[in-house]
Amino acid sequence: MDLSVFSTIESQSSEEDKKSFLACQAAVREIKGEYAYLEIGSYLGGSIQPHLLDTKCRTIISIDKRPKTQPDERGFDWTYLENSTDRMIDNLKRVAPEYVEKIKTIDGSTEEIDPSTIEGPIDLCLIDGEHTDAAMRRDFEFCLSVLNERGG
Repeated sequence: MDLSVFSTIESQSSEEDKKSFLACQAAVREIKGEYAYLEIGSYLGGSIQPHLLDTKCRTIISIDKRPKTQPDERGFDWTYLENSTDRMIDNLKRVAPEYVEKIKTIDGSTEEIDPSTIEGPIDLCLIDGEHTDAAMRRDFEFCLSVLNERGG
């Protein structure tokens, strides 16, 4: 539960979020040993850091449409400056260049991606893409379709 694993890349996640992320990671490690992680909405790669550093994480799949702005049900749009896969990978190379090859990136939305193209099964998903009810439902259903029977 060492939050320093989030220290290299700036994250929009709170300390409580980060503690929850690490608890989920610890649980999947306990249940599965080695695991595959899928994240929807990766921006700079901040929430990928602990999985990149984890030798038990065999693969990381990042799905992100990479828009300049993102709608939000809370009544405002988020702006994402210099939102690119290359920037995220460069950030993650600062964390652990020797493990970056386990990251697979998909620039797109789950409504455009065929779940059968995801190398799986996936053991753990994080949904942090577009913050609208419709997108959350779509991303959740996508995750359900690629998770293994004991995934979370």
